[in-house]
Amino acid sequence: PVAQPVAQPAAQPVAQPVAQPVAQPVPQQQPRAVPKPPPPPPPRTPTARFVRALYDFDPNPNRIEEMALRRGAVYRVLAERGQWLVGIDEATGSKGEFPGNYVEDCAQPSTA
Repeated sequence: PVAQPVAQPAAQPVAQPVAQPVAQPVPQQQPRAVPKPPPPPPPRTPTARFVRALYDFDPNPNRIEEMALRRGAVYRVLAERGQWLVGIDEATGSKGEFPGNYVEDCAQPSTA
């Protein structure tokens, strides 16, 4: 008798382990030094502006923000508001608005 080949069951593929990539050590980078920005410039000290009254000025009694001026007196200017100035009479401590065309620029008064 002739031997008949015996049917072999189909070979099942054998799962091959998947090769995992080997983690390479990452070279440690030194943190880069971020240059510091330059320091801000020191605040500018505004030069004080002084004015001398050319004329007397009597404030409007209905405008409490106005200040009287006396001819020849010196006032320190704090701000400008259009044609008007805001100033202080450092001798009396009075502070208020006055018309800019009633005064002229002058040097700082001496405190001696």
